[in-house]
Amino acid sequence: LARPQRGETAATADGEGIDIVLALDTSSSMSQPFARNRTRLQAAEDVLSRFIDGRTHDRVGVVVFRGSTLTLSPLTTDYAALQAGVANAGSIRLEDGTAIGVALGQSVNLLRGSNAASRIAILLTDGENNAHEIEPLAAARIAERLGVRVYTVGVVSPGDTPARESELRPGELIVAVRLPAGFAANARYVKVRDRVSYAFALVSAAAALQLDGGVIAQARIALGGVAPKPWRARAAEAALAGKRPSEENFAAAAEAALVGAEAVGDNAFKIELARRVVKRALRLAAAGTTLPALPASPFGASL
Repeated sequence: LARPQRGETAATADGEGIDIVLALDTSSSMSQPFARNRTRLQAAEDVLSRFIDGRTHDRVGVVVFRGSTLTLSPLTTDYAALQAGVANAGSIRLEDGTAIGVALGQSVNLLRGSNAASRIAILLTDGENNAHEIEPLAAARIAERLGVRVYTVGVVSPGDTPARESELRPGELIVAVRLPAGFAANARYVKVRDRVSYAFALVSAAAALQLDGGVIAQARIALGGVAPKPWRARAAEAALAGKRPSEENFAAAAEAALVGAEAVGDNAFKIELARRVVKRALRLAAAGTTLPALPASPFGASL
């Protein structure tokens, strides 16, 4: 008879080295209505669920916060456990409040020992910090020193301030706009319209990519024609950080940009159109190609 034997096997999963901590605000104000009979918390949970669903090799951790914080999960690739944790986040009882600085500090602490090529903290909140144990700016400076990129997603419905489309107060006037020099050489703007160049955009997207060794170090994405004002797609930016430019990653970013989007009236077509425009803008930005000239307006022709 053959003697007992022991065998060993190992499996290696190739990843892109991204570690992400999601910090979710579960304070009492997150129970306020958002849209379509959902609360702000339910909308945020949906965003996180779809974001986690789009991960393949990335390690993800989850922190919930009110007036204090609780780590729901350390960095892991057990996406089923993460989904379950996010689904039950609202049932966790913490002292009420909005401790953004503490939550960011806890998120950074989870990433402190990470050797990943890219480390990201994403905060989803609907309010301003009102717990001063750690100020948000102090936590952000710690994150900067440790090389952790921080993204903030505001969970506020457009209906909260329908009459306000800017930060201007009565009597104020914009007299100049200063732009930072050269965020990225790889940047493109795509405008989709149903007539020639003088028409307003049905949907537009601007994308800028900072590439480092073939990897997206940082991304900036903004959408036009989908809200009363230009819409910064921070979730899409976070989805691209540390990734390589590819159709798969661009599709995931486009999906993240439109997570939670809801049609109003007859504009449902804009949701899928916006996904396609985001992907095209990213593709062109990554390739560094030159867009063709816009068609001339017939009103510019000599009569």
